[in-house]
Amino acid sequence: MNKLQLNNVSINESESLDDPELLMKILDARERLEEATDENEAKNIKDESEVRINEIISNLSQAFKFNDLVQAKELTIKLQYWYNIREAAIGWEQGKPIEIHH
Repeated sequence: MNKLQLNNVSINESESLDDPELLMKILDARERLEEATDENEAKNIKDESEVRINEIISNLSQAFKFNDLVQAKELTIKLQYWYNIREAAIGWEQGKPIEIHH
């Protein structure tokens, strides 16, 4: 059980954020993966997603430190989006459909 669950904060699988900037970045990353023609392009997207993941984890740590559960929930949802992009980039194969689950 994580700190959000311990404080009765749940995140539904279908829950998303009202964050147009994040959604545009996710759609851009997905589109770049779909258009990638070699493993280096997919690796670049994986590397970019890992930078974002590390930033979010750092911010998440601060949110928990200050017991800001609303921010922690939002960051957890963002983290899931970027984990999914990273996993899609890791599993990238030319011509294979990109499947990203949120």
